[in-house]
Amino acid sequence: MREAYRNGYELKNYCRGILEGLYAILVLKSGGAESTVRQSVSEEELHVYREVSREREMEEFELFFQVFHHGYEALSKSPVPRIWLETLVMKCATAETLVPLAPVPPPTNSSGRNTVQSPTHSGPAASETRSGPTSSSGSAPPPPARGSLLFGSAGASRFNPSAAVASVAATDEQW
Repeated sequence: MREAYRNGYELKNYCRGILEGLYAILVLKSGGAESTVRQSVSEEELHVYREVSREREMEEFELFFQVFHHGYEALSKSPVPRIWLETLVMKCATAETLVPLAPVPPPTNSSGRNTVQSPTHSGPAASETRSGPTSSSGSAPPPPARGSLLFGSAGASRFNPSAAVASVAATDEQW
């Protein structure tokens, strides 16, 4: 990424290429028509996207897409776009893999009864306990994502978004 910046490559275009690659992966992961992706990428890029799409869950690619999408406009307004884009990359590179958590049981007393009181009741009913999950969905939200998003030295003359997106599943040894 730094090499691309030093060679005068427009970082907003670099970010857009990453977004397009992540979009292609999301289409492939969702079982969408491969022909949709094939219209905008080469056969080589399509192969890379297929491989990368197997490395992570769809939700993780959605999170990466959101990070870059929200940063895309801010990138053009930033007085230091290189630092802004590197921060986006580091945010994704240091994100943990999504792992579903089991529901967290409510606190209990020594008799094993739930000690959470209902906020809508008062008087004797307020001292009664309620049971069951504390959230309407019955499960806790997933933890943040951790993975790595490493970008090779893409030349300024031709940015290859598939190479950048392919590194989503790479190790974070360079960081």
